[in-house]
Amino acid sequence: MGNNLTMKNDDETEPFAFVQTLEATIKPETNEIVLRNPKDNRFVKIKAAIETETSSKPEFENLVKVWKKATSHFSFIRQKIVHPAYLRIIGMGEKAIPLILEELQTSPSASWFPALAAISGNDAALEAKSLDEAVQRWLDWGKQQSYLKL
Repeated sequence: MGNNLTMKNDDETEPFAFVQTLEATIKPETNEIVLRNPKDNRFVKIKAAIETETSSKPEFENLVKVWKKATSHFSFIRQKIVHPAYLRIIGMGEKAIPLILEELQTSPSASWFPALAAISGNDAALEAKSLDEAVQRWLDWGKQQSYLKL
């Protein structure tokens, strides 16, 4: 039988090549993944649709601007985190984490902790005794998880 199997496709019978090993090459400049069978040198190119951090950044920055303007007069975090813009930032999911951490670096605020905890399922600052310590714990966590560059 070798490495060829036969598959039944409705009324037709067609050969199906059983591939044990494929070589994969990623070409970041073209967003392509090339899968090649080394036995017969046949290959297939897959164009990857990649959403980058840069595509999320303008949306994030706009939401932060709206959120800060609308909630700057609130004194309690509980009031700030129920604003629709803040909730939309959380709704961005994991792609918002590096952006929030960058915001936390430039403008430290405890207001970002609930968003980070909600998205990540983690509370890196749980045992922190000050804002500075909590910020540092989140930034360290972000570096360990590769959300921030070292």
